[in-house]
Amino acid sequence: MPRSPRLDRPLIAALALAAACTGAPREATHPGAVAATYAESGRWVEAAREIEIALRRHPADAELLLQAAAIHEQLGASTQAAAALEAATRSAPRDPAVWAAWAAFEERRGRVDSAYVAWRRAYALAPTDPAVAASFGRAAERAGLDADAELRRAAPAERAP
Repeated sequence: MPRSPRLDRPLIAALALAAACTGAPREATHPGAVAATYAESGRWVEAAREIEIALRRHPADAELLLQAAAIHEQLGASTQAAAALEAATRSAPRDPAVWAAWAAFEERRGRVDSAYVAWRRAYALAPTDPAVAASFGRAAERAGLDADAELRRAAPAERAP
């Protein structure tokens, strides 16, 4: 017989406390660790509950906001996922990973123009990242633009030595 989620929570809390006391790696005590554990086992409702608890304690944590967006998207709650991604862009506007997550989300929603804009921002922040450059180029092509020209135009200007 499956255990109730209420029974799981004290066990997980005890394990997290034990990990903290033994000097376990940061991942074991990260605010989103419990949500990640539920998500890894496909328990999305419990993951959503736990990520919301973590966000109440750390509302501007971009990593938690990205985690929340992924969980909400898995639940089919695209409005909440978009809100979490928007909050992440406000919290960490200079983080290319945040913009890449937003762009990938928009691509999955079929929003070509929004995806292009987000990939362009990610590329401007990380022009030497080959994955970001490739994704930006593909987004430009899907938007009907010349990918090579867009890559040159979006690259930050190089400074003379």
